[in-house]
Amino acid sequence: MEKEKVTFDEIFKQNGRRIHYHIHKLNIRDPHSEFYAQVLVAMWKGVRRELRGVVDKEVGIYFAEA
Repeated sequence: MEKEKVTFDEIFKQNGRRIHYHIHKLNIRDPHSEFYAQVLVAMWKGVRRELRGVVDKEVGIYFAEA
């Protein structure tokens, strides 16, 4: 059975708003969207490695350190 390819655009569409929600819920000051950009890079790395669970893990690291 062939593994289904997941694109970054699909992951971004599914999680873009969720990132903003967590940034605001955790009261993270991000006036220049630098933190948001770091989370997007983490998502991109996870998709690039094509490991489904890595995206949540990579993004979770940034929120845990906030």
